[in-house]
Amino acid sequence: MRLAGLSGFANAAGLVLYAYYAVRVAGLSPLELVLAGTVLELAAFLFEIPTGVVADLISRRLSVVVGYLLVGLGFLLMGAAPTFLAIAGGQFVWGVGFTFVSGAREAWLADEVGDDAAGPLYPAFARRRQVGALLGGFVGVGIGWWWTAGTLLTGGVLYAAAGVYLMFVMTERGFAPAPREGRANWRTPFEQASAGLRAARARPVVVTALLTTLLMGASSESF
Repeated sequence: MRLAGLSGFANAAGLVLYAYYAVRVAGLSPLELVLAGTVLELAAFLFEIPTGVVADLISRRLSVVVGYLLVGLGFLLMGAAPTFLAIAGGQFVWGVGFTFVSGAREAWLADEVGDDAAGPLYPAFARRRQVGALLGGFVGVGIGWWWTAGTLLTGGVLYAAAGVYLMFVMTERGFAPAPREGRANWRTPFEQASAGLRAARARPVVVTALLTTLLMGASSESF
């Protein structure tokens, strides 16, 4: 909970001027912007299951710590050099780091305090993150006024510092490896996608919504 505001702050401070940095400083073309964003989404898709195995079988704490460190490294790579390769590489590392944190942080909280006690904490976490994001956005604009790449570097340093901090203060007393029948495997996303498509085909409105979302997602990276 103490890092909720910091993570929101770091994310907003690092990304508030990302579009300006990518287009004006790095000079990325619309195609390169789409490719960089695709690398991020592809990394998140490919590593969601493998990193979920780490959280389910090895350690939620380890997954969260590694995730914060990788997200920080991804931001640092993007800000280190205004080139397509640096930005795309940073997006990839960021995407992998996101999958380590995704779900593991919430599962860790439920393990530590119990499901009933964790319920009210999730909205509180989101509120603190939003407050941190609001402040981080203003700070990021201030940093970017003098040094555009500094926004990404600041976000990266803060995320990495959070990961190092968690190494020493994050406890893990309630973790137990997931039972075999509850574990995800490489077939899980395909089975879920297949079931979702079967349900969607029966409802034309859902198909329209999916196509609209697909087109919006594909085009948004170039803006």
